[in-house]
Amino acid sequence: MGRLLKTKLMGHQRKGASLFLKHKSVAFFWEPGTGKTLGVLAAIVRLASKGSIKRILVAGPKTARTVWSRQLIEHVRIDRIPIYALIDPSASQINAIKNDDITLISVSHRRLSAILDTFGDDYFDMIVIDESQRIKKHNTQQSKVAYELGKYAEYKCILSGTPLDKSELDLWAQYRFLDDSIFGHNWFKFIKRYCHQIDIGHTRIPKLKNAYKKWIIDQVKHITMAVKRRDVLDLPPVVDGIIDFELRGKAKKAYKQMEEEFLIEFGDHTSTSEMTVTAMLRLQQLTGGFFKTDDDDTIQLEQDKLNAFLDHFEDMPDQKVVIFAQYTAEIDILHEAILRFTTVEILDGRTKDRTIWETFQDEHDPRVIIVQTQMGVGIDLFKASLAYFYSGSFSYIDYRQCRDRLDRKGQLNKILFIHLLAQFTIDMHRYNVLKIKGDLADHVFNQLKKGKTMAKKEKAAKGEKKAKGKSNLPEFVKPKYGIPELAEELGVEPSVCRQKLRAGGYEKEGRAWDFGSAKEMKNTAKDLASKTKKKKKDEDDD
Repeated sequence: MGRLLKTKLMGHQRKGASLFLKHKSVAFFWEPGTGKTLGVLAAIVRLASKGSIKRILVAGPKTARTVWSRQLIEHVRIDRIPIYALIDPSASQINAIKNDDITLISVSHRRLSAILDTFGDDYFDMIVIDESQRIKKHNTQQSKVAYELGKYAEYKCILSGTPLDKSELDLWAQYRFLDDSIFGHNWFKFIKRYCHQIDIGHTRIPKLKNAYKKWIIDQVKHITMAVKRRDVLDLPPVVDGIIDFELRGKAKKAYKQMEEEFLIEFGDHTSTSEMTVTAMLRLQQLTGGFFKTDDDDTIQLEQDKLNAFLDHFEDMPDQKVVIFAQYTAEIDILHEAILRFTTVEILDGRTKDRTIWETFQDEHDPRVIIVQTQMGVGIDLFKASLAYFYSGSFSYIDYRQCRDRLDRKGQLNKILFIHLLAQFTIDMHRYNVLKIKGDLADHVFNQLKKGKTMAKKEKAAKGEKKAKGKSNLPEFVKPKYGIPELAEELGVEPSVCRQKLRAGGYEKEGRAWDFGSAKEMKNTAKDLASKTKKKKKDEDDD
């Protein structure tokens, strides 16, 4: 690989490339800044030089679409192995691709459906899902399309430094994309066997049984490589600090009212919340000194959090600073206040120039950048060593990604993360929840880093080899075509699916519904959809 690359690989990058070449479908759970892009490029150039691949698809965050083309130019000897990089290609660019061209197409996750429609499911030899936590939910469109595209690709790779948010179940759909023989392709069968259900309000949430928490990790170790940045890089230390403050006046009164009654009354304005999730959203807004009314107006209250921030910010020496905030109302208030002191830019959902972070990295100005927490993926902010968490969500992935923008290769100074927390409020609760989620993620990372379990070593010593391609699941969990598969095809719950079958005149043979094959199951789904549509039309006519 050395003759094809300009850059010398680090030890873990060589190991990762070799793992990819050996297994063809792999997971690189490498923390940001550890060079996972170069590790994958090393495998790509080796395979391309042998003629094993020609069409490569990389799906990643919208903010990071240009990363792969830049690193391709930076690290690969294009003169020896010509690889053409296309970013969100147009129809004319796609038509210009020649049969012999080695082409790397980089798109955002949201464009996967368009890619499937344009190229079909068997066009790509290799598919890479960057920041694969974006496909962790089994029933989202992005996750389903990624799975369809991956069925025919010979080489597949998922990349993430934050693969888990809530539990080990976040791994299921990511590994379904890689190899659906590991956990099966049907979510409902999997959770029925390995989970128990917890009732939260009107929702039932599956939770992995304790007996299988280690098992689920053991099933994927052979195709997974986990890398922590401090194991492979010499990075400066990280320190966390807290600035706590007290809510006062009208903000304090409104917070208590929402907390107790799920209601805020402020003059002629009212904000109500029947859902716990919405109430939590309102409470977080109130600690930031504002709230949204039922008419979607923004009402400003005492700016206790802003004042606490400015008291600290004004005493800081002139340096690059990052501020992470959740809500646009807060971002606008911060922007106006900071402009009195220094230059500042915003990166949020409204920002048209998504490369503003590059200006922050490369130029003297702006000195401060305010980043919406959901935007902290696929960008570098290591020119700053001071960051404020002004507000945020309960998503550990968003929180971890924000931290990783500074704590990565290229950082030269000790990093200080400062958390602004209103005393005795949801701010404190959110901070503690994120710490607990971080402990879980670290535990899973450490488990993936370990070698084979003693049980597997003993089994290998006895010469008991698993049949190639054989599923690790018990027979009754292996893919079949019954109610769970039909329900997923129709996009309804299994109970609703049974009702539709009975209403459609179908009768089951024996004790369970069994459609025999995928084709028969899909035909049944089409028939039921047609009957439902006809029934609705007849009712409308009446």
